[in-house]
Amino acid sequence: MAGVAGAPPESGALDAVACGLAAAAAMLGEFRRDLSNKRQAVIAANPELRERELAKLADYAAAVAAALRQRGVSEPRATFAAEGGMTVLREALRQWAGGDDARDLAAIMADSVVELRMLTAGG
Repeated sequence: MAGVAGAPPESGALDAVACGLAAAAAMLGEFRRDLSNKRQAVIAANPELRERELAKLADYAAAVAAALRQRGVSEPRATFAAEGGMTVLREALRQWAGGDDARDLAAIMADSVVELRMLTAGG
């Protein structure tokens, strides 16, 4: 949330979310890739943990949407940007933890935001 709140004032909703994702990537750090891989495997194998993970992401999305609204982003744009950001987070973590992609988490997230932008632009 600090990354979203600390985004430059002129940032649009998705730009602010991208700042939040960059902050999350920096917090997770490259040294946690192996732990994330194990964590993802445990979650994937347990329906209860998958449900809990989705609930946690929904809570994050609600908090990000609230942070965006505090920045003056109107609805439904705040919710769309927050939910899109959580999709980026979930998929980037999956890709990063899987180890098939040698890039760091920040690069994967940044590229995923670009993909989301292209999709929302009709691409």
